[in-house]
Amino acid sequence: MKHFFAEGKWFLTPCFVLAILVAALLLYLPKGDEIVFIHTQQTHALNVFFRVVTSLSEWPITIIILIFSIIHGLNKGVLLTLTTLLNAVLVTTLKKGVFAGYVRPALFFEGKLALNFVPGVEIYKYNSFPSGHTAAAFALFFMMSLLVKDKRLSLVFFLVATLVGFSRVYLLQHFLIDVYFGAILGAVVAVFCWQISKRFSYFGTSSLAQNT
Repeated sequence: MKHFFAEGKWFLTPCFVLAILVAALLLYLPKGDEIVFIHTQQTHALNVFFRVVTSLSEWPITIIILIFSIIHGLNKGVLLTLTTLLNAVLVTTLKKGVFAGYVRPALFFEGKLALNFVPGVEIYKYNSFPSGHTAAAFALFFMMSLLVKDKRLSLVFFLVATLVGFSRVYLLQHFLIDVYFGAILGAVVAVFCWQISKRFSYFGTSSLAQNT
């Protein structure tokens, strides 16, 4: 466990701080107030920026990252791929099974408030909880932070994952609570896969971090 915290502290520390701040915000804000505020703050530049950011955890980009990681080192690629797939299975089970009735902002505010949806973004109305994009980002980028030798990159990975999560709220696709628990789910999946990999010498997590 000490080895895990040594490898992950550059991602985990800001993650814990952000988790506490967002939890306090969730306790203070009624559900939907964040959407009401954000939809009045949109600009063309931010629309373009967050459309790009949100794509960083979608399958085309994820597959490119996984292929590159496999080419760079088979063990790293396999571990990242398994982390991504496990996360996808869990998110799908929760979104379309356990929490299938949770609606997204588009339906939540239908007939109440005309939201300014970003052009070019497909609008969904159901399967809101948890945020799949956010879970995917935190699972993938947290695992990458555990594997890289230069731990300063962990801060970059954390920033990217956080921006992906915020993009889901900015694009009016999810509530803050969806993003919050999506981030937790993704991080937990990464931790689980990292710990399991240590039990199998094939993955060699200690050598992965050293050789990256």
